[in-house]
Amino acid sequence: MEIMICIPVEKKYRIEKTMSDNRRIHKRVPIAGSASLSFHGREGEVSIDAMISNISLSGIGIYADRQIEDGTEVSIDINFISSDGLMKNTRIKGNIVYAREMEKLFFTGIEFSKEINPEKHKDLYNHIQQSLKWY
Repeated sequence: MEIMICIPVEKKYRIEKTMSDNRRIHKRVPIAGSASLSFHGREGEVSIDAMISNISLSGIGIYADRQIEDGTEVSIDINFISSDGLMKNTRIKGNIVYAREMEKLFFTGIEFSKEINPEKHKDLYNHIQQSLKWY
């Protein structure tokens, strides 16, 4: 049996913490899509392409072919196939939370600077809400 404890945190969000120490703010769902990340690296402005693993209203998991330092601010162009079968695109800013090497790729977690909302990211918000019905 898991015990759920809600604790207040910055940004006026509430995090559900379980005995297994899962600290997700929102449930993540799989998504078919790709992402292009832009950020300022040691060598200047850098752009890389990545595959999306999963997404929530507050963050995204991607597979990239290079490591990006924790705390790096990134601009993310998200290209995805929406629940209506059409290709959609949106841009959002975030910060790298972690990057774990998996063979020749890096699984990278990014927390969005602002939560995805229906006013600014209508298509992506609707897609996530539709996907949550299945997961």
